[in-house]
Amino acid sequence: MTTISEYAAARATAQMMLRKEISGGSGSLQIETIQEAVAKSAGLFDVNQKDIERLVIELDSQYQTIMGAEREIRGVDGNWSPWLPNRRNSIEWRFWDHYYQYLLNEDDMADQAV
Repeated sequence: MTTISEYAAARATAQMMLRKEISGGSGSLQIETIQEAVAKSAGLFDVNQKDIERLVIELDSQYQTIMGAEREIRGVDGNWSPWLPNRRNSIEWRFWDHYYQYLLNEDDMADQAV
């Protein structure tokens, strides 16, 4: 069984590896890169398979900043069409500045996401 301190140490080590990867200019991380970092860090500590999987999911949600097809939410309504591109410039985004500041100051947000 993985202790909390072993899990935290593995997470911190994987985070350091991923930050180094991001600072290298990749901008976003592939799931394979996250899995590799977690596998390496888990090998240094006594982390079981269930916690390795949990850590991959946790770091994936923390570091993924590009939305791909695997993260799209699509309905079955065939009558839907994209509306935002045509209305974007006419919308008054009243809370954007507050939201932007919130994102900048939120500790769990990856820098590239803001």
